[in-house]
Amino acid sequence: MNRVVVAHTPLPADSLRFRRLRGTEQLSSLYEFTVELVSDDPTIDMKSLLGKPLTLEIETQNHDHRHLCGQIVRCELSGRETETPRSYIYTLTLRPSLWYLTRTIDCRIFQNKNVLDILDEVFGKYGFSVQKRVSANYRNWEYCVQYQETDFAFVSRLMEHEGIYYYFKHELGQQTLVLADELGSHDELPGYPTLPYISHDRLALQDEPGIDQWRSAEEVRSGVYSVDDYDFKKPGAKLGQSLAHEMEHDHAQFEKYIWQGGYIEADQGAHYARIRLEAEQAEHARIRAHSTVRAIACGGLFSLTGCPRDNENRQYLIVAVDYDLREGGYATGSNDARYDVDFTVQPAQLPFRAACLTPVPKATGPQTAVVVGPPGQIIWTDQYSRVKLQFRWDRYGNSDENSSCWVRVSDAWAGTNYGSVHVPRIGQEVVVDFLNGHMDRPLITGRIYNADQMPPFEMPVSCTQSGFVTRTPGGGPENANMLRFEDKKGSEQVRLHAERDYDVSAEHDSTLTVANKLLFTVGTILTPHDGQQSPLPLLKGGAAGTLPPTAPGVVPDTNIVTMASQAQQAKAGSAAAAAAASAQGVEMPPPERQHTSQVDADNPANVSSGLSDISEKISSEAASMFSVSVQGLSVNAVFGNTVSITTGTQTSILNGSSFSDTNGNSTSFLNGHSFSMTNGSTESITNGSTVSLTHGNAASVLMGSSHSTTMGSTWSFTKGNATSTTVGNTFSTTQGNATSLTVGNVTSTTEGNITSTTIGNVTSTKMANDTSTTFGNLTSTTISNETSLTVGNKTLTTIGTKTELTVSDTRSTTIGNKNELTVGTSQNVKIGANTNINATHDTNINASSMSVTGSSISQTGLSISYTQYGYSQTAVDLKQMQSSVEMVGNKMIM
Repeated sequence: MNRVVVAHTPLPADSLRFRRLRGTEQLSSLYEFTVELVSDDPTIDMKSLLGKPLTLEIETQNHDHRHLCGQIVRCELSGRETETPRSYIYTLTLRPSLWYLTRTIDCRIFQNKNVLDILDEVFGKYGFSVQKRVSANYRNWEYCVQYQETDFAFVSRLMEHEGIYYYFKHELGQQTLVLADELGSHDELPGYPTLPYISHDRLALQDEPGIDQWRSAEEVRSGVYSVDDYDFKKPGAKLGQSLAHEMEHDHAQFEKYIWQGGYIEADQGAHYARIRLEAEQAEHARIRAHSTVRAIACGGLFSLTGCPRDNENRQYLIVAVDYDLREGGYATGSNDARYDVDFTVQPAQLPFRAACLTPVPKATGPQTAVVVGPPGQIIWTDQYSRVKLQFRWDRYGNSDENSSCWVRVSDAWAGTNYGSVHVPRIGQEVVVDFLNGHMDRPLITGRIYNADQMPPFEMPVSCTQSGFVTRTPGGGPENANMLRFEDKKGSEQVRLHAERDYDVSAEHDSTLTVANKLLFTVGTILTPHDGQQSPLPLLKGGAAGTLPPTAPGVVPDTNIVTMASQAQQAKAGSAAAAAAASAQGVEMPPPERQHTSQVDADNPANVSSGLSDISEKISSEAASMFSVSVQGLSVNAVFGNTVSITTGTQTSILNGSSFSDTNGNSTSFLNGHSFSMTNGSTESITNGSTVSLTHGNAASVLMGSSHSTTMGSTWSFTKGNATSTTVGNTFSTTQGNATSLTVGNVTSTTEGNITSTTIGNVTSTKMANDTSTTFGNLTSTTISNETSLTVGNKTLTTIGTKTELTVSDTRSTTIGNKNELTVGTSQNVKIGANTNINATHDTNINASSMSVTGSSISQTGLSISYTQYGYSQTAVDLKQMQSSVEMVGNKMIM
């Protein structure tokens, strides 16, 4: 008997003979064939068949051969064949090699690979043949996770998502998995590029190839598909994509919208929208058909002819085949063989896409993971404060920087350049959640302690403590910054510790309120970068400041004059101060210069003496050491009455009444009633009632009731009620109610109501209403209503209406209309028109004319502004008098 189907098994030929095949094969699906084989041996070792290939060689109507093959995954002794009692039936289940992927469950992470790379990596360990007949370019997946799913489910959902499908090419002894994404991935049916439609109502030749059943169908499908997603690197980007292709039927406008489509670029979204719509509409015009053509195979192409519906005579893609092939009986030679093939097709111009049916695994809750990074690193992060993780379930990870993608970290507050930042460090255990449950999108939501990562506060002993403790990278438990809250009753405390520098700034006000004690301690001297200042209070010019507080146990000197009390006497304006500052320098008087120099010379010695004293006490065996504490860069030592504290770049030393503080270029030293402070070019020294302040070329010295100030060419000295000021060639002295001002050759002196002014050889004196002016041999005197003018031997006197002129021995007197002329012993008197002349000798009178020299002296205007000085600047303002003298004949004009 001629057999149409021959079974090629792992056993010797004819050990197992083909009886029947039933099964379904379709695109993007694992086929399952049930094959019945007969054998005369009921004792075949079925285990020896499992996992072995079996190929069915099928003769087609055109006497060609096609094949169906698979892996034997199940074997069953079903019973005896009824028509041949001596034969036993073995029922075998055939599956493709791809089916083995369903036998595994795994958790893996793939990074920076496209879908084809991932498929190669997964398929590679199974050893079957794969042919890629794809044309599209596929994007790289930055992070792709297989989680608690079979390898088959993993690759299936990836291919469904990307628009890749597959089918199998069967050959004798070999099967190949073909990956496809377009019509060009398929071939025509070998030997049958065209199949005619043959209806049941006409006679047909036996084994005439054709299609005898053609069941056309149309189905309502959605006409619009939309997808959308979010990328945190482009939070404002519009990634939504929509594609419409409405079919020619009513209600084709319905839309399917999918959020979180699994992409981060808009062009990727457009690709996925098209894939999803093609998958949706692929089943719109699926057609079921029947034939006896044994060459029909899944994934093949053919063209239909002879269909009564002319528009359906076109090319089709076979998307599924149901086989039912049966041979006749072996013993009787019966001819009851049947070869039925039911299949499903769709128009070839309509792309095939597999529906997204494979479920994507979702996280059922938070997980924990460990922060990882490169060897030798403690912190490993990027510009988004993301970190890498080693998940508990990832058995392939090496706990390094490649164990995961960068994972975002949730913080208490996050905004544009504000919020909180706490970067998890390598080795820390963190809590991880997943956005929308997708394992591809992890997010750190918390951090937790474990036996290797214990809390910074001992529990449960310190259960009332809470706060924050950081850690210096590479440091030990003692190297940390800390903010701790203690809530224990009676011991409430807020503790703030800086492992190195501690900087506080306020752009407006700062308030510190202490109900009991306040102690500041500072440490080692190191020169800081520009901008750092000592925390000791700085005195502002003209502000109500005070000197630094005295050391504990020292009684403050009530005689010390503060900058605030001096500033209250300031009167000069800033414009005048600027003018004075630019004047030519004038040397300070020798006594004050000597005093200032002595203070400058003594200050280093005083500081050195204080430090030496402390050093001796430290090195002395008799020194009483009470306590020493070290925390980070901070050292606190107490011995006898000496306290030394070092914190970072700052040192403070207290020894009895001696206190020294240094921070960068700022130095402060206090010893009993002596206080010295230096900041850059500014130096302030206080010793008992003596205060010396120097800033650049400006110096101010206060000693008891004496005060001396020098700034460039300006010098001012005050002692008791006496004040002396020099600006350039201008000198002013005030003592009690007496004031003297000298500008060049101009001198003005005022004492009570007496004012004397001298300009060169001109002297003017004024006392109440009396005025006396002298210019060379010219003298003018005014007393009440009496005026006297003397030029050489000439004198003119006026008293009320009386005028008297004396020239040598000649005198002329006028009272009202009376004129009296006396020359020597001669006298001439005229009253009205009457004239009386008396002479002891004969006298000739020659008329002569005399002009009386008039003179005027303008009051010298002067203004002396009070010296204002501050911590950093001495301001002196002096307005200088302008004067001029002009002689016209014997007349003086001022």
